[in-house]
Amino acid sequence: MKIGVIGTINKDFILPFRHSPIESFGGILYDISVLSVLLNEEDEIIPVSYLGHDVYDALISWCNRRPNVSSNGLVSIDERNHNVIIEYHTLEDRTEKSLFPFPPLTKEQIEPILDADLIIVNFISGWDLELEAMEFLAERAGDKLYVDLHYLIMGRDKIGSRFVQLPENVERWIAAPHWLQMNEVEFAEVAGKGVSVLEFYQQRMRNDQVLVVTNGADDTQVVISEDGNAVLHAMPTYHVPDLIDTTGCGDTFGAAFGAYFMKKQNLKEAIDFANCAAAANTMLQGTNEMDKLPATMKRISELAENKQKVISERTTL
Repeated sequence: MKIGVIGTINKDFILPFRHSPIESFGGILYDISVLSVLLNEEDEIIPVSYLGHDVYDALISWCNRRPNVSSNGLVSIDERNHNVIIEYHTLEDRTEKSLFPFPPLTKEQIEPILDADLIIVNFISGWDLELEAMEFLAERAGDKLYVDLHYLIMGRDKIGSRFVQLPENVERWIAAPHWLQMNEVEFAEVAGKGVSVLEFYQQRMRNDQVLVVTNGADDTQVVISEDGNAVLHAMPTYHVPDLIDTTGCGDTFGAAFGAYFMKKQNLKEAIDFANCAAAANTMLQGTNEMDKLPATMKRISELAENKQKVISERTTL
């Protein structure tokens, strides 16, 4: 399987809530790292991103150490790399600052991955792709296109601080991908107050699209058309015994969900698998510890199974 990942690789400085600061590469490196450890060596992952001159050698070396990651889509740019400073005020509430932003990627830079089995676009900066390039990609990729809306709905002020700001032509952005992912905060901004996930799908999406909304520690809701009817599938998330850092959970979910579904073609199993991966991500420090993801997922899954076994035993008494 060949997977293309389009977006921005950041240098992250993370100030977690009640934990020590974390320095790591972030952005679509979460997607790439997750895919690398969850897929087989014969699979191919091709990231498409600019890299600043200050990190280019380090990230090319990182790719070269992984047999299933290609560096062919990484473009050196004579600027400092995009930096992000993230400060958590609670486990979920955070402020973010974006420094040294890159220009958008071009159609020419994304064309080489159009033959991929899955193309993930993750809006890390929000201007990773312009609308015309997104619509070009949607036309060519069809049902292979998975988009995490993410920071497309965020603006940036003169000093780099991020704030909520819906993009122009938001309906065209929504209409482009086959798979559209948002978290609950992003969904509330795009959908408007009081609109349910099912209502949003019925009112503003086509029946050949799929809507994925992650709701933090609660559940993940996916709406898909089945026999012409919009059907909502909701799967609970996993309990985490030692939450360290929630950065990258949506990125981890999208990569794990997309890869699992493309291989297994089972929607509920893909949601559950991705929920477990996202939960495991919260126990790791940035992308620095992503090699531990499979083992951490196994631990979380076993804890969930043991909890369910205890509940079942109590119910039968």
